[in-house]
Amino acid sequence: MSVLSVCSLRKTSACHRPRRLWLCLWLMAVGGMVGCQADLSTVQGTVLLDGAPLENAFVEFTPQVAGGAPAYGRTDAQGRYDLMFSLNKRGAVPGENVVRISTADVGDMGAANTPERVPLRYNRNSELLVEVKPNQRNVFDFDLKTDGAKVAQPKSNTY
Repeated sequence: MSVLSVCSLRKTSACHRPRRLWLCLWLMAVGGMVGCQADLSTVQGTVLLDGAPLENAFVEFTPQVAGGAPAYGRTDAQGRYDLMFSLNKRGAVPGENVVRISTADVGDMGAANTPERVPLRYNRNSELLVEVKPNQRNVFDFDLKTDGAKVAQPKSNTY
C-alpha cells in the first residue's frame, strides 16, 4: 500500500486536500525521526462494518508505552489495511495498542467532508485493544457492529 493510499488523497486541488492528510504525513515524518522506534512489527488486516468491507476508513494504532508514536493506515475497497509508521517505515510499535477506526474526514476549513459511519466505541471512545507481537507479521481483523450505537460527526471549525 502506498503512502498515498495510507492518507487517502482525494481528487481535488492541493488546497482542498483534507487536514487529516497533512496531519497524517506530519505524524509519519515525526515518527520516522524517533530513533527508539526501530523495532517495528508488520501489521495488516481487514475492517468490516456490519459484515461488509469498510472502504476508505482511517485506521490508527496508538501504543500504550510512554513515548510510543502511532501508526496509520487507510482501508481499500475490500476493507484491507497495512499500517505505516512513517513515510518509509511499515509497521507499528510492539505491545498493547489502542485501535481507532473512523470514516470521517475534515477538510481544510474544518468542515466535515465525509460523514462518520463508525460508532464512537471504535474511534473517539475506542474499546479496541490489541497486542502487537514483536518481530512477526501481525494480522488484526475487525468486524465492527453498529447495533444502534451512537455515531458522532466531527465538529466543523469555521474560521
